[in-house]
Amino acid sequence: MDLSDYLLTRIQQTEVPLAMVVSRREAFRTRVIDELNGGWKAWGDYGRLIEQVFNPEKMLIELRAKRQRVLLHGFTPAPDMWRPLPEELPEGYAGDFTGWCRLCSDHGIYYEPWPCVMLRLEAAPYIDRRDFDLAWRVDQ
Repeated sequence: MDLSDYLLTRIQQTEVPLAMVVSRREAFRTRVIDELNGGWKAWGDYGRLIEQVFNPEKMLIELRAKRQRVLLHGFTPAPDMWRPLPEELPEGYAGDFTGWCRLCSDHGIYYEPWPCVMLRLEAAPYIDRRDFDLAWRVDQ
């Protein structure tokens, strides 16, 4: 699985339940339903604090922005004759250079190997998952 596909899958897995939370809160706000079954409102001040910190609407907007960032960093395949030697790759690069990042590369001057550092940083929160490829890790 490609890193961008991996990230888009993780985003969707978070986005679906979050959208359900947002729609349920909206239904409560407009009195379509009467209670949240022990939800945030029932927790008083603590519930309001949780709602401010973990604002579902804002989190949903941030997920959509993350999806756009992932889509901007597109893969461009490299012709065989343009592939660099292993010693020419950036320090710490663990992947197999088959192409470069469309957004991070300055075509004709510099080619950022795929997956680029920015996408690997986007994937950092998922490093503890079994399906995470350690080649995506960013070494510091």
